[in-house]
Order: sequence, then C-alpha cells, then structure tokens
Amino acid sequence: MRTEALCLDSSMQHDVKLVQEKIQLARELATMLRRNVVQARRTQTQDGDDAWNLRFTKDTELGENESIKNPPPMPSSRRARRLEKGGQRTCCSA
Repeated sequence: MRTEALCLDSSMQHDVKLVQEKIQLARELATMLRRNVVQARRTQTQDGDDAWNLRFTKDTELGENESIKNPPPMPSSRRARRLEKGGQRTCCSA
C-alpha cells in the first residue's frame, strides 16, 4: 500500500507499527464498504414510474433488520440524567 494513501507525514513513515496499524485500518474499512455498500441505478418502469435497480455482489451482506424493527427500550434523556446523578430527585421530593 502506498504511504501517501495512508496520510502519513515523512516522520511517521518510518514508524513500522504505525504504518501497520494504518494498513490494517484501511483493510478493515475496505471490507466494511465492500460488504455494506451497493450500487443503485434509477430506471423507468413501463408505467413511467421511477424504480431502482440494485447491484449486489457476492460480498454484500444481507442481514435481517430485526434489531432496527424492534430496538431495545431506551430510557428517556430525563431518566438518564437522573440516573447519572445517582437516582435522586432534585425537585419536589418530600
């Protein structure tokens, strides 16, 4: 991999560990993009409506969206702030 693609200045290019970390990060990023990005092309249907043709590759991950459809309940921001303060009520407590 070219060092200019890693955004390293001349002093950092001689640090073998840093260069290896940057190369590993670049490879992980490339893998993530290859698995999660698809190409789309807008086309016209016979009715004249817009449609999208998607190009999936053998590397594209097709997952289920169950975690998105049914997310775990999250506390409200008020409750979260209260819990950060130790669960004590700051107002109107008797």
